[in-house]
Amino acid sequence: MPVQAQTIISVTGPNAFYATTGVYTSWTQTGSFSGVTIQAYLYSGGGTATGTAYLVTQVGPGATSAQQIGAAAPISVTSETPVATTLFTNLTLGPGTYYLVISRTTDLRWSMNTTAQSGIVTAAGVTSNPIAFAAPVAGYPPASTWVMKSGTSAFFSAAGGTVTTSVPVLSPAAMLAMALMLLTSGLLLMRKYRLQ
Repeated sequence: MPVQAQTIISVTGPNAFYATTGVYTSWTQTGSFSGVTIQAYLYSGGGTATGTAYLVTQVGPGATSAQQIGAAAPISVTSETPVATTLFTNLTLGPGTYYLVISRTTDLRWSMNTTAQSGIVTAAGVTSNPIAFAAPVAGYPPASTWVMKSGTSAFFSAAGGTVTTSVPVLSPAAMLAMALMLLTSGLLLMRKYRLQ
């Protein structure tokens, strides 16, 4: 079956405020997706704004780069209006919870609003989770102490194709064992009917 591109999760809406000192947004998926591209709606407070994005499976004290998906993504934005900025491409994401962490170096801004359920679109089996702010940002930003911010959504998207699961193929040894079992069962049935 061909892989079909689809939205995994998309969060948009009117820009009410921004934050990027250290922020994460998160989602949980029960399925697997391939060829995933992740974007965030970022802009500059003036000049060139910079920061770093991380995609991880764990946040908080104790989180390390071992829970990081691929390399950290450097960010450089000059637009002073929100623009969809590509952070990661060609990812394969299995079932689990993923955290998109953005930490700024200069005046980088991430579009957000306070209408938590406004503009959220998810694929089947995908759930949008609350965002959180770092208090304060750790040397490795995903390992920061985080404060949940209910009622607020950060604008981002993840899109890709569903990974199709192929029908398992038996090994030659397993096929031989199956054939012997069927043959033995057939012989036993034949013997039973002869005895009757």
